[in-house]
Amino acid sequence: MVTTPDDDNPGPAMNEGERIALAKDLMHLMTLERSRLPPDLWQAASGAGDDAHQLVNQLLLAARARAAEQASTSSAD
Repeated sequence: MVTTPDDDNPGPAMNEGERIALAKDLMHLMTLERSRLPPDLWQAASGAGDDAHQLVNQLLLAARARAAEQASTSSAD
């Protein structure tokens, strides 16, 4: 596991929470059966094909959408 960001990283800028969410999503993609994956996670991953950068971008977008949804739900309470 990489613990420090690379200065020449071509990927999107992420904060620590997004890096953790991405790591968890990748772990779930590798270890869970498809039927147990959240639909947004499977949808994000299935459209990436063999493109690792696209996979990271799509997973990051899905994680950001989940975070925004959770924030709006918690602020409504």
